[in-house]
Amino acid sequence: MVDYTKLAATAKRLIEASGRLVTLYDASSTDADASKPWSAPVPASPDDTDTAIAVFVPVGGGGLGHTLRDRAAQLDKILTQECMIATSSSNAEDLRNADSIADGNRSWKIVVRQELAPGDTSLVWVFGLES
Repeated sequence: MVDYTKLAATAKRLIEASGRLVTLYDASSTDADASKPWSAPVPASPDDTDTAIAVFVPVGGGGLGHTLRDRAAQLDKILTQECMIATSSSNAEDLRNADSIADGNRSWKIVVRQELAPGDTSLVWVFGLES
């Protein structure tokens, strides 16, 4: 029998060893300055943000997020980056509801997301991003 709890811990360890801290924003966040869309969003309240360690990969990098593009072929032209976050690195609800990610001074819009959750255990979220 596969120990998904152990796999989740391994995914978290590997992603956090290679990733960097990002801030997740939910739909109630607004742009810091409409004339500077690349700037990080401003949360409507502190409850509208969360932080996690994400690892960024090129679109189609290792193929993990490949089904993101299979589900909506037109997204291939939109996605400029993909990132992965271990589910246990953040609040699961924040991962489900986030609509953008700030990586330092760069802000990414979440275009599509996919959860890797065999059985009842969520391991990793893959986000298709546009700048």
